[in-house]
Amino acid sequence: MKSNEKDSILTEAGTNEIEILELSLHEKYVGINVLKIREIIKYDPTQMNIIPGQKSDCTGSYIFKNECIPMVDLGAYFGESSVKEKQDNKKPDSPRILIVCEFNNNLIGFLVNKIGRIRRVSWKDIKPMPSLMSESKVMAIGVAIIDGKQLYMLDLEKIVEVIFPQKEVVSDATLGQSTDDKLRDARKSIKIFMADDSGTIRTKVTSILARENYISVRAFENGEQVLQEVSLLHKMTVENSRSLTDYIDLVLTDIEMPQLDGLTLCKKLKALSRDIKVFLLSSMITEQIVVTCSSVGADGALSKGELHQLVHKLDQLCLPELISKTKD
Repeated sequence: MKSNEKDSILTEAGTNEIEILELSLHEKYVGINVLKIREIIKYDPTQMNIIPGQKSDCTGSYIFKNECIPMVDLGAYFGESSVKEKQDNKKPDSPRILIVCEFNNNLIGFLVNKIGRIRRVSWKDIKPMPSLMSESKVMAIGVAIIDGKQLYMLDLEKIVEVIFPQKEVVSDATLGQSTDDKLRDARKSIKIFMADDSGTIRTKVTSILARENYISVRAFENGEQVLQEVSLLHKMTVENSRSLTDYIDLVLTDIEMPQLDGLTLCKKLKALSRDIKVFLLSSMITEQIVVTCSSVGADGALSKGELHQLVHKLDQLCLPELISKTKD
């Protein structure tokens, strides 16, 4: 799937719809967000190598456009025979497909036996994973019922984190803690709503912000919850002749969320009030996605792989006058 082909498929931003590429993995019906796909190519075994010392049978590296990228054998992850097992048993490897995805500023290849059709689905129809299933091996953002079958939206980022665990990279040093007392003091008054369906991300981000004195943060599990709360506040402001910014300054939101995605949330919030700043924090941020974010009125966007820049970005957005004075 080339980029120009993908552009012709994608819907208009802010419609709360998603294009899903269907896959069948070890009798599991799953899907991948088309926005994360850079390219789909025929798998060439000569370009793949098993990573030395890697415990998992479902990982390797692959040469893609003269670049060595990590590769995950999704079939093996879900219980099928891995490439390594077939090599060890000298079994012929049937033709496969490599889906090259981009998120958190990294390219990663996902190996599958075959792909299905692309479906357009409303985020409203994608339900959060039941709490008892959220930590299961089927790592998914949510589940939708399509043609009487359960389709799981794969959480590719979580799968990669499990297979390629990394140490925490956001420290006090990388955050670049501000020593300016006026700036740190001013951050206390900034009222932030945060939306992310991942409890881990909510905890991590609120912790980072608290360390830098952004302490007025309310966390929500999805965009629908934020929209309902802001709509209630908007109604109050109309009745009491007050400004919405008396209650909220900024919404910090993920893009991929069941019920209501971040792009649609941004569009709806800007329709309520242009005074609310909306900042998108997502693993999906690329040059193309930044343009999409701007088209729905977003005030900024950042990859989750660049959390060390978050505090500075929020300072620029919410406290520009103090930032300029600090530079002077």
